[in-house]
Amino acid sequence: LTISCKEGEIRREHLPAYLRALDETGQKDRPSLLSFGLSVEELEKAMLQEALHKTGGNVSEASRLLKITRNTLRYRMAKYHLQ
Repeated sequence: LTISCKEGEIRREHLPAYLRALDETGQKDRPSLLSFGLSVEELEKAMLQEALHKTGGNVSEASRLLKITRNTLRYRMAKYHLQ
């Protein structure tokens, strides 16, 4: 990759889009989960609901998807009153 510019100084806007998308650590910019304004409980409940929806309510499959035990999923389902 060769970059040149008439101004004599290469700035971020001169870079290709895929490089501009990286932050100083080389990681892709992404929205902060904190910016959603949700509590840990709200995020956890939403994750459980999504996993259960994706698996058609299959608790064993949902627990594998979430990488938690079936018993842990059952406990959290009861905690959030999920069916």
